[in-house]
Formats: sequence, C-alpha cells, structure tokens
Amino acid sequence: MKKRPPDAAEVLEGPADFDIMETLRRASPVLLVVGLWLAFHPYDGIVHDSRLYVAQAMRALHPVIFDKDFFFAFGSQDDYTLLSKVFAPLVGILGPTVATMAGVALSHVLWLSGAAALALRLAPDRKSAVIGLAIVAGMPAFYGGWFIFSLGEGFFTSRLLAEGFALWALWALTGQRLTLAAGLAVLCTLSHPLVGLTVLAVCFAFLVLRDRRWIALGIAGT
Repeated sequence: MKKRPPDAAEVLEGPADFDIMETLRRASPVLLVVGLWLAFHPYDGIVHDSRLYVAQAMRALHPVIFDKDFFFAFGSQDDYTLLSKVFAPLVGILGPTVATMAGVALSHVLWLSGAAALALRLAPDRKSAVIGLAIVAGMPAFYGGWFIFSLGEGFFTSRLLAEGFALWALWALTGQRLTLAAGLAVLCTLSHPLVGLTVLAVCFAFLVLRDRRWIALGIAGT
C-alpha cells in the first residue's frame, strides 16, 4: 500500500511533540527491573572464584610461568570448562581487570535478557512478567553450603555465563524451538557441566511431559 504524502497542514505543524512522560511510562518497567538488578547485583571485582578463572586465563597466556604453580599441578577447574579458551584472549587484550568487568557485564546482559524473555513467555500477562522479574532482580538468591554461591553473581565465573545460556535454552524449549534449545544447552554444558546437566534434565522432563515417547528415546540413549 502506497504511503499517503503529508498535506500542507501537517507540513506546517511539523513533527509531533516528544512526550517525555509517555516515554518514561513505557520505559518504567524496564528501568525498574534493570535498576533493581544493578542495586542487588553490583560488580564485586576479581574475588571469590573469579580469581581462579583469571589465573586460568593467565596460565593459557603464559604457560611457562604458570604450569609449575601448585594450583595447576594436578589439574584445575579449567579441565571442565572451555571458558578460558575465550576469556584468555580477552585478558590478553584488555588486561585482567577490564576483561573481568566486561565478562560480568556481558553475562549479566545474557542473564537478565534470558530471564525477561522466559518471563514474558510463561507469565499470563505483561504485568505479571514485570512483577516476577522485579522479584528475581531484587531478591537475594543464595544457595549452596554456607550460602557461598548466588544466582547472577557479581564476579565473573563459568557459572554466571552458564546461567544465562540456561535461561535462553529454557526460553527456546518452551517455544518448541528444540534445535536452538539443544544448541544453547550444549553451550551451557561447555561453560559449566553441572549447570548444563541440570538444564538438560529439565529439558528432558519437559519433553517427556509433552510426549511419553521421549522416555523410550532416553532409555535407548543410555
């Protein structure tokens, strides 16, 4: 359909006035969720397990120096993740501090966007999705012995990255995009096997609930 050219009155009036209040109203759910996330998930620096991943990246860059370190003498976490293969070049270019900040920022974007996509798909309406996301963003989510781990950590680890892949894998699964879900689950497993196995188990349970024939396929696969 051919677009109607503006008439003389529209040309004289010029563009419509920018309504700042309407723009803020529309953006308020996003600002609320992002604001809560930033408030409750601040960047913590190179602390906790993040130090181990930085050390593993440094070893990949300077094996002659680090191979004799006692931490690497009998293997390390690096044996179970491919993260250092990607993180090491970033550390080499930006340095440990900036590379870690970039890793946390990218992982948090992946985490929160995946959570938003999944909430919008599963919630009955947009308002419920925003409320759920606000709770997720603002609620402490510690787990493990002595509460030493948390969801959406403020330091860079393979767990943080894997959680983002996991959320997007679940989003793809609930939308019946099985190939994409499988690919994201594989990326999750390559980043952190324990998180990845959990996602694969959830995916399998979802498929079984939809079609019992997946049980036979699972038995044949074992």
